[in-house]
Amino acid sequence: MTDLEIISKQADIAIDIMCKATEPLDIQDLAARFTVDTSFGFMFGHELETLKGSLPRAGHAELGFRGTKTDDEFGVFIQAVDQVQSQSHKRFTSHPLWMVEELFTDQMKQPMKIVHKYVEARLDDVYEECAALREKGVSINPEQATMAQYLVEHMSGESPSALQLNFGSFAVDRKAVRDQLVLMILAGRDTVCGYLVINFIS
Repeated sequence: MTDLEIISKQADIAIDIMCKATEPLDIQDLAARFTVDTSFGFMFGHELETLKGSLPRAGHAELGFRGTKTDDEFGVFIQAVDQVQSQSHKRFTSHPLWMVEELFTDQMKQPMKIVHKYVEARLDDVYEECAALREKGVSINPEQATMAQYLVEHMSGESPSALQLNFGSFAVDRKAVRDQLVLMILAGRDTVCGYLVINFIS
């Protein structure tokens, strides 16, 4: 499935939700779910289908770091993402005083632990898929691979089981692959989600 097909599929679901809504929708939450579903689709090949979950009622839900807070799996993950982004902004604007403020407590540690756990669980599947295909002598076409598959398989100079990849002239381990995927999630949350919300408002 191409990236455009993934976006089109999730857009149809989001539009259907809006058309069938009988009460006000939380557009920021809807845009966040759309962003996460599409990004996980092209990164891992499996959408999370958060748009099909229980949606919060606009104006009646608890607020989190940057929007509506929900208590489901998606809510816990996206709140951790939002906390990371909020803390990153705080560090940037208060530089270098944030190092003093966090001298004894790293404000990023707990939310990043949640984000890493969420991504790692899906990265495990990618490594297993690539290893299984290699055993069968099947190579993944770079043009058809998901982003995670490409990072694991087509930039690899070693077996994925060794958790060593070659990225240009740099040796890259599994942690670096995970961090690349997390970076895409954070960037998508800031750009795509923000763009959608602004367009709805305007």
